[in-house]
Amino acid sequence: MQKSHYCSSKRNKKAQSLLEFALVFPLFIALVLFVIDILRFYFIQQTLSFQVREGLRAGAVYDPQATNTTTRRQVIIDAVNESNLYKFDIVFQTDPAIDTSTAQVVGSLNPTEAGIADTLVTLTLSYQSFTFLTPFIGVFFESQPTGSIPLSVSQSFQNESL
Repeated sequence: MQKSHYCSSKRNKKAQSLLEFALVFPLFIALVLFVIDILRFYFIQQTLSFQVREGLRAGAVYDPQATNTTTRRQVIIDAVNESNLYKFDIVFQTDPAIDTSTAQVVGSLNPTEAGIADTLVTLTLSYQSFTFLTPFIGVFFESQPTGSIPLSVSQSFQNESL
């Protein structure tokens, strides 16, 4: 009888370990996916912030006599597109007739022509639909029925007079 008790005790320990693993492993995977989602969100936000900063920096020091580009607005748009690290599909709103519903990122400038010297220019980039990879995390941050979150970055600079 002693031998049989030893075997069943060893089998119970293996079963207990398997049960503990089965309970803890899904929680661990959920935590890892949550961290990946938060890092993706932060990366996209920082990428948009970098693009806005680069576009406004280029527009702030724009000198029409020193460049071949015709407008300050085009200099800003070119700088935003050149600093596009994540390869977003960026569409700038120029008039209401442009359909921006399929674009990943929608950009807007205020004033539309990007102003003249010594005026304040605001550039906004809006990531249309950040969706969490982890479905149950998206429920907590749901602002639309699709579970996506609009992410917007906006900055203002004053144009310099050169």
